[in-house]
Amino acid sequence: MEETDTQVRIVREDIASFASAQQPAEPTQPSAIASTPDETADKLTWSGEISALKWMTFYSKVLARFITGGGIKLIVQMEISPDKGISKQKIDAAILALRELGLNEDLSTE
Repeated sequence: MEETDTQVRIVREDIASFASAQQPAEPTQPSAIASTPDETADKLTWSGEISALKWMTFYSKVLARFITGGGIKLIVQMEISPDKGISKQKIDAAILALRELGLNEDLSTE
């Protein structure tokens, strides 16, 4: 093997080594959510406050994936207190909507 061939081979090996070192690392997940497919939990709970603007996003990104598996129970507490108050018409509409959903219609007002 000539000296030129040896130099070409070394350069190719160096390039290959450099290229493999430049590959992005595999993304890692925090250990709190990393699991193997065989690991399961019996129950998952969360509580917190969600703004009205984030409610649908919360549903689609968090809750929707659990709906088909069953066993999901939501406990909702709502508090509505706009500066200008709530009209009787809006209260009646809320009662009607609760009725249509088959939910408890008992709203309390102050």
